Amino acid sequence: MKSNLLPTPYSLLPKRGQAALVLVLVVGSIVLIAGLTLLFLVISLTNSIFGLRAANRALGVANAGVEDMMLRVVRDTGFNACASTCTILIGNDNAKVIVVNNYLSGGIDSTIVIESEGAVLTAKRKVRTVLSVDSTGRVTVVSRGQVIF
Repeated sequence: MKSNLLPTPYSLLPKRGQAALVLVLVVGSIVLIAGLTLLFLVISLTNSIFGLRAANRALGVANAGVEDMMLRVVRDTGFNACASTCTILIGNDNAKVIVVNNYLSGGIDSTIVIESEGAVLTAKRKVRTVLSVDSTGRVTVVSRGQVIF
């Protein structure tokens, strides 16, 4: 009896190209994952460096605001122009400064408190300085430091 099946144009024998294709796909996936990991690390490191720079610059801006107000207070111990927030432009950045002058009340507490907040991009830093004024009008620094907020 004769078979009515027609011959097929393909062979069911294994070929070497199939194994090479799987190997290329696996190696390509590993290289892609390693590349994406390195990209994530580089972006993360860059963001942390820029954040640190912005924070240090904000601290410098806050210190500059305090220094400016200290000069104004030393020149005039009755300085009270910044009882509410004053904005001082320092380069492209600004410092928001508040001066609380207790010396004007004439009581026992003869201190002047200067708070300055520097802001650069999203980083903010605040510095507080407390000055003391004696009866002769001499101004001395009681304390100065960064305020955590």
